[in-house]
Amino acid sequence: MEVLIRLLVVAALAYVAFCALLFFLQDRMIFFPRPLDGRPSGPDVEPLAIHAGEALLRGWVVNPDRGGVVSVYFGGNAEEVSHLVAPFAKLDATSVLVNYRGFGESEGTASAAALLQDSTFVVEWVRERFAGRELAIVGRSLGSGIAARAAAEAGVERLVLVSPYRSIARIASSRFPFVPVRWLLRHNIDVAEVAAKLPVGVLVIHALDDRVVPTAESQALVGLLREPQVVIWNGPHNVQLDSPPIWPAMRAYLER
Repeated sequence: MEVLIRLLVVAALAYVAFCALLFFLQDRMIFFPRPLDGRPSGPDVEPLAIHAGEALLRGWVVNPDRGGVVSVYFGGNAEEVSHLVAPFAKLDATSVLVNYRGFGESEGTASAAALLQDSTFVVEWVRERFAGRELAIVGRSLGSGIAARAAAEAGVERLVLVSPYRSIARIASSRFPFVPVRWLLRHNIDVAEVAAKLPVGVLVIHALDDRVVPTAESQALVGLLREPQVVIWNGPHNVQLDSPPIWPAMRAYLER
């Protein structure tokens, strides 16, 4: 009996230690800041700087003088956006690419609350700079939740979600079902609670075999949307944004 009690105590201590480890390391598990990969330049590329509270966010305006829609892109949790300037330059549209806090040359430290707040500053900056132009928001993986929340707040008519989810909490709960995730998680982004405010006909693009954002999670979000347009690619989570069938579907949606 005494041995059993000792084993239970050891197991309990190990469980508590594991939960504590998840709590204190979740910043590193969710956000992967990347240094600047390159400095895009050219006649159709314009660097930008946006003051978001105490942080200065940096990125690029692509095709600033082109007509059509103005798209704002929110990337994945390990995505420094300079490499996307070239594909976005091919769009018959203006695009705004901004690095998250701590990514590229953007200042500050990433957190869910900070990135959601920053998205408001970015959208306001875009609307002021391109007054009168239609605004579209594009988000991928982590950025799909930020894009959806920003779209619900701004009331946009076009929204593209690549590898989307209902909430970070749901993904974490499925990955650690034996852990009280909702008590430990400090970086939740909930899309389900704003799904009813999203535009009709959202373009959703997700993978058939996604191990990062589970395919079932993306499909569950689709079920919450009004008349979504769904494109599925036969592959994993990490593929280039300008790969087929992601890019053609996104391009047709933004250029229509």
